[in-house]
This record gives sequence, C-alpha cells and structure tokens, in this order.
Amino acid sequence: MSDPLSLVRKAIAAGESLALVDGSYSLGGFSFPPDTKTAFKRSLGADEHYHTLREIVFCYENAKLPLVGYRTNCLQEKLKALVEADRAALISYLRGETATCPQIDQQAVEAYVPPAPTSTRPKRKAEEISTVAPAEGTVTSADADRLSKLRSKFFPLYASKSSIYNIAGKDDFRSVLKIFNNTVLQRASESGKSQAAGSAAPAPSSSAQRAKPIIVVPSALTSVINMFNAKKFLEEGTYVKPEAAIEMGAAAKKVDVVVRRMGGQRVQLYKLIDDPTNLPPEEWSRIAAVFVTGQRWQFNRWRESDPVQLFQQTLATHLTLEGRPVDPTVLSWNCRVLKVDEFKDYVNAGVVSQFWLNLDDFIQRKKPHLASAPTAQS
Repeated sequence: MSDPLSLVRKAIAAGESLALVDGSYSLGGFSFPPDTKTAFKRSLGADEHYHTLREIVFCYENAKLPLVGYRTNCLQEKLKALVEADRAALISYLRGETATCPQIDQQAVEAYVPPAPTSTRPKRKAEEISTVAPAEGTVTSADADRLSKLRSKFFPLYASKSSIYNIAGKDDFRSVLKIFNNTVLQRASESGKSQAAGSAAPAPSSSAQRAKPIIVVPSALTSVINMFNAKKFLEEGTYVKPEAAIEMGAAAKKVDVVVRRMGGQRVQLYKLIDDPTNLPPEEWSRIAAVFVTGQRWQFNRWRESDPVQLFQQTLATHLTLEGRPVDPTVLSWNCRVLKVDEFKDYVNAGVVSQFWLNLDDFIQRKKPHLASAPTAQS
C-alpha cells in the first residue's frame, strides 16, 4: 500500500523518522504535505472528517500523554484532535498491534493515487558524463566539483553561526526550538539555581517552595462540580456527576491536590479547595481560578465577596451541563461558561483543555508570580 496512512505505519515499524523535512513528510520515497488527507475517518460527528497526515503523526507523537494533555497540545497546534476511541484505535494500528480498524476507509485506501516518487539521486551534469574512464588514482574535474559541493554542504556547519542558514530544511525550525526548550533553558535554570545557592541571599522557605496556585470549587452537593468530582475531571477529563461519584465511593477532602500533566515527565501542581474563608492573606493572593454556581451567596464570608471585584482577581468559570440554560446572573458577570456532557468524555476532555488554556492565559496576564509555581517529575 502506498497511501499515507499505510506508509506512516511502515515507517514506524522500520524505525524511520516522521519529522517534517522542508515542510513535507518523506514516506516510502514519496513527499506528502502535512495537510494531505488520509483514509482515517473520524467515527463521531455529522461531518465526514478524514484526518490529515499531520493530525495522524501528531497523535502518534503524543501517544504517551493522557487524553487531556493530548487535546491541550492539539489546541495549541490548532489541529483537530482525535476522539478517544479513534485515538486508541489509531495508535494500535500504527504500532502494528492490529491489522486494521473500522475508522480506516478501505475504499479510500484502494482508490488512492500516490504522487510522483521523490528523486533521491541528483542529476548529473553533461560535463560530468564521460565515455572514457579516467586512470586509476587521478582526480577529474567532475570529482573536484563533487568535492567542492560536499565541502559547501557540510563544512560550513562548523565555520560560523551564520552558516546554519545553509542547512537543508531551514524553513522548519520547530525541532530546534524543542531541543532549545528541553535542554538550553533547563541548563540555564539549573545554572541560575546554583548561582542563587552560592550567593548571600537567603534560601526560600519550604512553605514558599510548596506554594501552588489555588482552584476553588463550590461546596454545594448540588453543584455540577465540587470536591467529589473535581480532581478526576481536571486531571483526566472525565466527568461524573457528584451524586454518582459518591455512589462509587468517592470521598470529598477539605484540601486536595490536582496533578496536571504537562507532557513528558513534567507535572504542574494546584491546590484544590471549596472553602477559602480561612485562608491567610498570603494564600488568598494565590487563588487563580473559581468555579461559580451563579448564586451570590457562594461568596458569603469570602475576603472579597463582590463578584465584580473578585472576578478581576481570579479566573471565573461557570461549569454547566450541555442543554441546560445558563443563569442570566452568570452572563452578567466576567465569567467563562463551559459545558460538559455526562455521556461524552471526548467532549469533556476538550472542555478541560480549554479551562487549562484559559487559566494559563489569565495567570500570565494577571498573576505572573504564579507562572513559576511548583512543578515536579512524575
């Protein structure tokens, strides 16, 4: 098979790279643009969406991430994410664990017409062609020309920083940026820590090191989200009604920790509470997000009980069920509205991803001191 989906599977089995080269994927001797439609069809939704080659490769590259992390990355890359069932089926197929899956349109596979093969052999100039073989050990003009090309191709890499612009594939530096973020910035951070350790400045207290952004959920048992179901929802993108969570044995803690997976081994920690009335002033400033019910009495006895003022200082989010009307009071507040579906986890995973994106943006704009909140290795 020479369709893009089959070629991706073969490349993975052979251990070949799936990186973009000059803005295209090179698979099986063919060159494919990232937006090439594959035979992998979305199983849910009214529209017949065939996932692009970029979406297929991106799904495989993020296979180890939980669903919420994968969907967050898709939103950042502006890619259409695969629904949960499709994602599992695709990964199994690409890894060779299954021969096919229902999402693959076999008619599209059979009808696919591949592009012209990519030539990997450079054309020879007329002056390089000779009917007379040169004497052994002699260097012809053609040899000298080839050596000159090799020098210009490889040696500049060691000459100066400006020579990097001669590298093939210079139009796509995303892989370089990933390496930079994962190594150079990490080394700079470690260097800064070592310098701080060697300076006369006092070391931060253990309480400061443990400081986490705070997320407040409603305390009412009738709320769409509370301490019974918030942790599972925010960590996994799975929504269960509080009463159902209680029946399944869920216990509500006064204080909990939400572990947000950021990709790879990194996680971000958040403090989860439903009663901020006893927080000391220094902790009150760490409240980053509040889930609101739409009832003003929710904020009784809070340090800041006026919703107008409160929502200037925190990200207000109203979580409601799909199909349920939104309280007009909520619409009058500076509040984001997100809707979950108790029967569709793929919808809920996208909702959680949107919440994290909203929170990241809010913290960067309004509370940058929380942007460097504690992270850990999972």
